[in-house]
Amino acid sequence: MKLARFSVLLMIVLILACDAPRENPFDPNSSNYYEQKSELIVSRVFVKQLYPPFNPIANAQVIEPNLNLFGTTNAQGVVQFEHKAVDSLLFMVSAEPYFADTLKFSRKQTNDYEIFLNAKPAVENTKFVSFFNNIYDQFSITSIYMEALITDLDGPIDISSVRLQDETYGFDTLLVRDANNSDLFKIEFDLRDVSSDLTPEAAPELNFHLIVKNNNDDRVIKGPYVIKRVIQANLVQLSPTISTVTQDSVVFRWVDPELSYDYVFNIILLKFPTFEEIAYKGIPKGQTSLIVKNLSPGQYNWKLQVEDRLGNICQSNYIIFYHEQ
Repeated sequence: MKLARFSVLLMIVLILACDAPRENPFDPNSSNYYEQKSELIVSRVFVKQLYPPFNPIANAQVIEPNLNLFGTTNAQGVVQFEHKAVDSLLFMVSAEPYFADTLKFSRKQTNDYEIFLNAKPAVENTKFVSFFNNIYDQFSITSIYMEALITDLDGPIDISSVRLQDETYGFDTLLVRDANNSDLFKIEFDLRDVSSDLTPEAAPELNFHLIVKNNNDDRVIKGPYVIKRVIQANLVQLSPTISTVTQDSVVFRWVDPELSYDYVFNIILLKFPTFEEIAYKGIPKGQTSLIVKNLSPGQYNWKLQVEDRLGNICQSNYIIFYHEQ
């Protein structure tokens, strides 16, 4: 009897124990709740220029999209992020004037990551003009001249090529670096090099683009560049005439073509045998003569140019004369 009564009491205790409320350590509302925090680490990203001396790049925007991290580099080119431990990090970096880059890294023990950005070449100045060589109608030549001042924060050695292209005719030509200025590139070509059937009147219809390429194949494309005008003036030189012998002062005379837009005259002398060039530029529209004193004795070729305010030029053929004291 006593054994039966004890068994009943034991069952009652067990039932009551199961129904009693208990504290759950994983329940934020429990008094014994334990907040389990994953350990955070600090990663540093160093953003630098691609070429020596690898200067730091300030104000670069750095994004880790998978962890929703965003930051800007300081004056030392560094930004740091606090985040949970991960196997890899993806950094998207952009800054002006540099090409943007995206790089993925496996986690490093040091938590330091270096990213090198390539500077964009800057086309700072361009000159794109026409030269109409007015020899005879059937032998006239229209040349196109381009020069571009191009700088690169990584240095001029990072510019591998500069090309001028016209997609309509599949034209592609390489600009040449100037021997005296490593930042200056230039090219002159015949309009017929673009297409054999192009006339001077068609030149303003063309659209050219400049493609500047870096050593790592990054590139910038600038344009379109257009020829505003080809000056097809009939230039008449009155004196000195061919094979004239001049003395004392030399009087250059010509006919004003009376064009409808602003322009000036240039007189270009080429002395032989030294090929020294002497130029008298900016002679006002309407003036039809120029007196030149103290010209040294020798053989000269002279030509007349008309130049508009854009830099387009129409020029005559050379005329030879001789000057004596």
